Amino acid sequence: MLRLPRNLLEREWANNNMPSKRANGTLRSIIVHERPATNPVYAGATSRIVKLLTVNDQHIGTVHEIVWADGTVAHSHPKDYTRRNCERIAEPLPIADDI
Repeated sequence: MLRLPRNLLEREWANNNMPSKRANGTLRSIIVHERPATNPVYAGATSRIVKLLTVNDQHIGTVHEIVWADGTVAHSHPKDYTRRNCERIAEPLPIADDI
């Protein structure tokens, strides 16, 4: 898997219209992990890891998002993405001091 800086991964994500594909139902969302957000800025919100699947159940990307109790998304960014050529790209893994 190729690791990209977050800004390049986000650019690739946006260039392929992933937010609009998710919003219009082209991609299906499955929450795979959920816990209370640990950042004090998002106190009371939930941290989620969401897999995005095509209509044929192909995992095409993963998103980390912070969601308020009313369902509004406070923050969202891609964690990984599968390009059209099937190459998988992801943000770099955090170093131990960042966890």
